Amino acid sequence: MKMTTKGKYGLRAMIDLAVNDGDTQYIPLNHISARQQISEPYLERLMAKMRKADLVVTHRGTQGGYKLARPIDQISVRDILKAVDEPMNLTDCVDGEDGQCMAKRCCPSRLVWQKMSESINEVARSMTLQSLIYGDGGLDDE
Repeated sequence: MKMTTKGKYGLRAMIDLAVNDGDTQYIPLNHISARQQISEPYLERLMAKMRKADLVVTHRGTQGGYKLARPIDQISVRDILKAVDEPMNLTDCVDGEDGQCMAKRCCPSRLVWQKMSESINEVARSMTLQSLIYGDGGLDDE
């Protein structure tokens, strides 16, 4: 599995909102774009997907921009990656939700890919913006 720019940039943009008071005030897209060095048109497309997934809300005008739609402890890495259509499974044969085999006849190695995909999905579900920023509530607590 190789993460695409959609996943990497989407996650960076959401972390940027979280650390720059994007939970309490609207942050202009050009500010996020400049800080993260992501092209504004590309970022706009990603944020539209985030809005559609109810991860951010928008406001137009001079005081407009984006802010988080939920508290940072309620937005998981999985939510973000899913919103931007980032593939979360290792192979096409386990393309279903949570790495389930999609073929009528699965290959003998299917179990390996399925278990690895399930692990990736579980890590992404267990990590929130809060755990990424503050290091609490994530994998470090195990």
